[in-house]
Amino acid sequence: MKQALLIFGILFSFPHLKAQQYPAELTFHKTVIKAGNKTLTETVTNQITIFNRTGEKYAAIAIYGNKLNKISNIEASLLDRQGRTIRKLKKNEIKQRSEFSSSTFYDDAYVLEFMLKHNEYPYVISYSYQKQSSQFILLEDWIPVLSSSIPTRQAILEIRTPIDYKIRTSEQKIRKMSTDTVNGQIIYQWITDYTNLIQPEIYSPPITEFLPRVSVFPLQFKYVIEGAQDNWENFGNWLYRLSANCSDLPVQQQEETRIRVKNISDDREKIRVLYHRLQDQTRYVNISLKAGGLLPYPTSYVCTNKYGDCKALSFYFKTILESIGIQAYYTLVYAGNPIPGFDTTPSPGLHFNHVILYIPLPQDTLWLDCTSKQAFGYLGTFTQNRLAFIVDKDNSRLIRTPALRPEDVTISRSLRIAQTTETSASVQLSNRYKGNGFEYFSTLDKAVDANTKDHAVRYKLSGNYFNILSYKIHDQGRDADSIYITAEGSSEKLISLYGDELILRIPRYELPDFEAPGKRKTPVQIDHPIHTVDSIQILIPEGYGLSDSIPVCVIETPFGIYRQSVGQTDSLLNIRQETCVFAGKYPLSLYADFHAFIQLITKQNQTKYITFQKTHKP
Repeated sequence: MKQALLIFGILFSFPHLKAQQYPAELTFHKTVIKAGNKTLTETVTNQITIFNRTGEKYAAIAIYGNKLNKISNIEASLLDRQGRTIRKLKKNEIKQRSEFSSSTFYDDAYVLEFMLKHNEYPYVISYSYQKQSSQFILLEDWIPVLSSSIPTRQAILEIRTPIDYKIRTSEQKIRKMSTDTVNGQIIYQWITDYTNLIQPEIYSPPITEFLPRVSVFPLQFKYVIEGAQDNWENFGNWLYRLSANCSDLPVQQQEETRIRVKNISDDREKIRVLYHRLQDQTRYVNISLKAGGLLPYPTSYVCTNKYGDCKALSFYFKTILESIGIQAYYTLVYAGNPIPGFDTTPSPGLHFNHVILYIPLPQDTLWLDCTSKQAFGYLGTFTQNRLAFIVDKDNSRLIRTPALRPEDVTISRSLRIAQTTETSASVQLSNRYKGNGFEYFSTLDKAVDANTKDHAVRYKLSGNYFNILSYKIHDQGRDADSIYITAEGSSEKLISLYGDELILRIPRYELPDFEAPGKRKTPVQIDHPIHTVDSIQILIPEGYGLSDSIPVCVIETPFGIYRQSVGQTDSLLNIRQETCVFAGKYPLSLYADFHAFIQLITKQNQTKYITFQKTHKP
């Protein structure tokens, strides 16, 4: 603590503290890790400077721990602008709560919280604490940043290990790294800062790819049982052995499973029937117990309690399938978007946060998320197109999950507009959603209360162009990968009358407003295609004729396509637009070209109005 206060005194004299553009900053941070074969001790020291009222949210300190990472020796002080101690934290000011109280059924993860505030700015919160672990597969995943919106002035990571202790490291955005040998120990030290602030942008990669980071792994470890992560096969064998005693499916459950599928010859159909039963009879809860969340609960536990987390439900269903002779593989994956980068050297603690099943069949390959209530075999945007890790005895390996194609994510919207009065129109919608749209509306339909669902559906369908009078979500069957919605609406925003001219506003699909090339700081990362097909039918009012020409347009680039076509039959005007932005990661060197493609589409869509001229009889 004295060392930290001394450093604080030095830093406080730096010019950057005199005139501030940020509400707060992490003035100083240091993490010291002492690692051995059986213990891990982490000591953290932080000093946060609060410059104004907006920065006071950073005065709320949270320290995360669990039963395997016990927190101790919390000390904290509040310092004024001269570095004088105003007061010290009292033990009774530290509050404890569950980290996942709203989503975790059983939970050993907790948060220790406190707040120190002063009525004069700037002031400094200086605090330190220790964590001790006896079981670990990761020494440290160090990102010395409180928020991407505020700077870190100086950060130090120090790892101390015995000389024969083998580690693997990966690093990014580090200013200096050194090693030294002292008294039979190797001391690794990394020094960095975060002063070139990066903010998330539209379709940017994960913000963590632009922050200083150091990850350190022991090649050999003991975590419940001894294991190694010097290569993927050894890490897979450790996971295989870790769960070896979890396959205790009760005999009664085995017999019920055999009876349920005895008249089905096709393996895929057997899996589908059993997967539906899994969906109907179990529910997902986040169980954070045992080996830090790495050890699945036994299958007998799920049989009895009818719930589990992704590990428990996946292992349970794997065991169910194996009881009827179908091989399924426990598979680790990162779930969520944007998809993070993947270093293929083993670093399992960084790459995975979810478990699914991989089931190779003679004529097909199935991927099943056992926590999902979506269609059988549907991975969706959550886990598509990324490297996953299949756990297979002596043959564990990386494999890429299937990538969604444009036709897998198409949002098809059909709109029919007819004038009802001089300034109002009736609207009929007939929309089919796949990909993101399917997942959004399906979740609304299945997992949200009626009032919230109704408000969200009406808002999403109307697009602020019209009022939804009624809608219907059509049942496509539980294994559909799309959702179909029809609606009736009215609008007083679409039609305007100016003398003999009737102006109709065309509801358009709009792409995100991407930053201008000179302002963009990060690459573009589109994890799956964006594909929309809009069909707009306009009933031409009686006594009027079209006075505008609507251009036919085709744009094809390496980044995507755009097509607009126009047709007219009798009194019906048809406008069809298709927009497809391809999945990909586009570096800043290509951003000007990418932005030009988006702007071409935007320019075409600037024709938001159609003019009809009143026809006069001779």
